[in-house]
Amino acid sequence: MHEFEDLVEQSVRCLEASERPGLDHRSLFKQLYAFQEQYDTGHTHGRVLDILEKHRFTYSFPVDAHPDFLTLGPKFPTKGWLHAKPGEEWNAEMNPALAFVRDSKMYFDAGGPLWRRFVRLGKLDGRDGEAPHETSMDDVAATVVEEAACQGKRDLIKAWLALFAFSQSEGAPSTPGLKRMLVVAQRLKLFADEYEGMPLAKLGPRWASESVIDSDLIAHDGCAALESALHARLPALAPEAISALLRALPAAVADVLAEHSSLKLPGLVELRAKVTPGTKGRTGINPFTKERMEFPGKPTVVEAHAYPEESLREAIATRVKAGSGG
Repeated sequence: MHEFEDLVEQSVRCLEASERPGLDHRSLFKQLYAFQEQYDTGHTHGRVLDILEKHRFTYSFPVDAHPDFLTLGPKFPTKGWLHAKPGEEWNAEMNPALAFVRDSKMYFDAGGPLWRRFVRLGKLDGRDGEAPHETSMDDVAATVVEEAACQGKRDLIKAWLALFAFSQSEGAPSTPGLKRMLVVAQRLKLFADEYEGMPLAKLGPRWASESVIDSDLIAHDGCAALESALHARLPALAPEAISALLRALPAAVADVLAEHSSLKLPGLVELRAKVTPGTKGRTGINPFTKERMEFPGKPTVVEAHAYPEESLREAIATRVKAGSGG
């Protein structure tokens, strides 16, 4: 099953190259390797061990740091797998593998039995003592696909698309992760391509026909035209990079406005955020009846205003007049 091993390795490398802020690499890696273990695959951490250790998913300790090192004595392996019951045959339930031993070091993953033991003993604390979050495989695959689109890794995108298209039966409800992958496929027009000689549209008929209702960016013709116009002026940028920029722009602008209240995009528009603080409820006197009464509080109100720059207004007017022959 080297195809799955290669797919996971490429996905790990793709996530490592991502520039998306706040990406939870540990949780993504955990789900990817849990997915790989479902198949007849080998232990492939060594291919990307530097990445796994960098993001604190895989930990390495000298073998003598193991709490049972002295007790186990000669039973402690010098290489290969360290099982829950050293010296006995491996069994997924009764005698699982806890760590991989190599060059007098043992390697184990966050969330595993040995990791939990090191946390209890205080040898791993802080963020290292937090378990990776559980997440669905289709969400992980969607994240990989989105990052692969930004990096121009079309083969990686098609591999995940084909895998999930095969796994989906007719009439099965789409999940948010599957819809995110479909957005990428539609944007890159991957249904016109082939995967191992078979059109992607035939691998999953629902995928080719289902409309994407969760993406305003896809549905609005003006956005597609904006992407084309940007690509014409910035030919050095891949279309996928431009698409990723437009997808990230709303959140980035919101972050800036939340901190600075205003943002000017030169030659385009000035954006301003006005926050009217809320008030708490209070007890007071009715001015008409002179009786005590409760005055309800008011919620915080956030208003956003956009002011087009004069240069943009003039440019639009010039082009509209030219297009109408006026």
